[in-house]
This record gives sequence, structure tokens and C-alpha cells, in this order.
Amino acid sequence: MAFASPEAQKQYNVAKAYLTNNAPTARALFKNAESLKNPTIDISLGKQSLMPPASTFSNAKIQFDPNTIFIFEGGTQSPTTALAH
Repeated sequence: MAFASPEAQKQYNVAKAYLTNNAPTARALFKNAESLKNPTIDISLGKQSLMPPASTFSNAKIQFDPNTIFIFEGGTQSPTTALAH
């Protein structure tokens, strides 16, 4: 993982702690994402959540908005759950 700022790392850690304490699937997801076998993931904060995949020429990127809830026709999704997706 590479964080764009200390605040991005802090928000990531808060979301990770919440998810991994409550869901075995999330624990596996974060373990895999943080594995040295995967490409580096650049994490930053932004006004929306964006997740372009890694390529031969660039790291995977996650732009995470820890303050925005997602509303769908069938319900809602917390910012923390959006990070996991």
C-alpha cells in the first residue's frame, strides 16, 4: 500500500479495522490486498470513490471518500463497505 497522505492512511485504517473485526470475508480481502504478491495499491482521499485497476505501467489506485454514503434502489452502502468493494 502507498498512501497519498497521513489522513488517507488513517481513514483506510479506520475502515479496515471496522470491516475486519466484523467480517471474515473482509479480513481475507484486506490480507490479499496487502500481500506482497499483488501490485502496489495507491490510496488517496477524494470527493468520490474511484478504483482503476493496475496495469503493466501503473499501480492500482483507490480514491476513497470516507464521508459519502452510497444510495441504491435496494438500499444503502457505507463508505467503509464501498472501500471493500
